[in-house]
Parts: sequence; structure tokens; C-alpha cells
Amino acid sequence: MKGLPWGHIIELLKLKDPVIRDWYAERAVEHKWRLEVLEHQITTGLHRRVGAAPNNLEERLSEDGAALARSVV
Repeated sequence: MKGLPWGHIIELLKLKDPVIRDWYAERAVEHKWRLEVLEHQITTGLHRRVGAAPNNLEERLSEDGAALARSVV
């Protein structure tokens, strides 16, 4: 949880699963989420939604192109 303000850390510690806690911590640092954004993402279960949308990237793009498109989305 390096690089996060105390408010973020307190919010993350409410999560019982350390894998999910680390997942949100990494994204909060990567995307520079404000505390309100972190709280919203946790409340709405972002970790369950990421990658859940159907797509045909692998059929339309090269492997590298599909990976890049997924990372952008």
C-alpha cells in the first residue's frame, strides 16, 4: 500500500480478502484515485466487473493489439 494516503489505507483495511485489498491498492496508486473514487469502486465491486464485458478483440486484433486494447479499456 506504498504511496497511498492514510484515508485510502484505512478504507482498504476494511476489505477482509488480502488479494482484493491489494488489487484495489494497486489500481488506486496506478490511477491516482481520490478517496471518494476508491470508496465508490469498492462499493460497486469494480474487481468483479473488470474483464467481464464480452468482446471480440482476439478475433479482430493481433495478440499484442488485443492486449493493448484490453489495457486501455
